[in-house]
Amino acid sequence: MKRDWLQLISNAAIIVGLVVVIFELKQSRDIARTHLIKADYVAIQSRLYALMGENAADVVAKAKTAPSELTDGEKIVVDAHLLAL
Repeated sequence: MKRDWLQLISNAAIIVGLVVVIFELKQSRDIARTHLIKADYVAIQSRLYALMGENAADVVAKAKTAPSELTDGEKIVVDAHLLAL
């Protein structure tokens, strides 16, 4: 009789351990997915900032005051600025 209880406790411990391992695997998968999404977001944001160039504030100010005078390059900067928002 005592051996049956020990076997039952052992089996329950194994099942609890398996549940914990499954839970940890799910958490690890979610964390990895979050890191990949963040890496993609950072890459896109970096690309947009690179398109804006060094004088983005001047170009945006020019777009507000005299939009008809924008060059094609400045239009790309304004577009990147609007996408980065």
